[in-house]
Amino acid sequence: MNENFQSTEKAGIIYMLLASAFFSTMGYYVKILGQTLGTGEIVFFRNLIGLLIIVPSLIARPSGTKGGKPFMLAMRGVFGFLALFFYFYSISVLPLGTAATLTKIDPIFTAILAFFLLKEKQGILIWGGLLTGFLGVVMLMRPETGGINAGSLSALLSGLFAAAAYTTVRNLREYYSPRAVVASFAAAGVIGPPIVYAAIYYTPLGNEALRGLFHRLPSGAYEWYCIIMIGLLATVSQYFLTKAYSLARASIAASVSYSGLFFATLAGIMAGDKIPDFIGICGILFIALSGMTVHFSQKRRN
Repeated sequence: MNENFQSTEKAGIIYMLLASAFFSTMGYYVKILGQTLGTGEIVFFRNLIGLLIIVPSLIARPSGTKGGKPFMLAMRGVFGFLALFFYFYSISVLPLGTAATLTKIDPIFTAILAFFLLKEKQGILIWGGLLTGFLGVVMLMRPETGGINAGSLSALLSGLFAAAAYTTVRNLREYYSPRAVVASFAAAGVIGPPIVYAAIYYTPLGNEALRGLFHRLPSGAYEWYCIIMIGLLATVSQYFLTKAYSLARASIAASVSYSGLFFATLAGIMAGDKIPDFIGICGILFIALSGMTVHFSQKRRN
């Protein structure tokens, strides 16, 4: 490696560390705000802020891409919205580090979806990574102690829908710019919560438990401060994430992204979560190892 390449990769690693730290800080505010607001309101305003930032950018500087896949673009937005909705809910009922770790199994789901939907062959290392990830999930969810609950299942669903979104993006790269893809996600996140609200309150699907997903609109300076911080931190972390992948090798950037599990655990402790016990720490490490194994194996094959 020459000196310029090493310098560029170091910059990419720094950007990824910053992205992980900012995203975990966003999780801190989501957890704090989740004590008084519902998941639906938090998701709505987080995406509204993102939409207000990205749309003017698209108007000022059109992407110029050819388009032609509107349904797939819409599905990417829907999958992203569902991933975020389930993630924010899991943060409100689980320790932040646990929620972040369980959602980090998206490489496992991506490999499984690619196997069944895209007919991609998976090697021994990938299947070994999947098994390691499964063991990590069992350690975190503690089924023998009644650990399987709505929060842990929501975190897993967040990882599943995130994987579906990433799988969809593979077929969108040559049709839409990253800004257009992000805009579809933000738009779905603005449209989705009112639809979920209407389904819960005005159809037979609604019940008291589901109505807990929506409380009221933000009120008071501190709640609005948290809403604005969530939107800004999400936008900044997305920018740093994009810079990281543009400067460092994808395999290196993806591995460094698992530093977010440490940052999320730390942010959760600052928000009042208990320090993870030995089994919990092992579960986090197993899932991190699983994700990195799957990612590196896919990169080697490609």
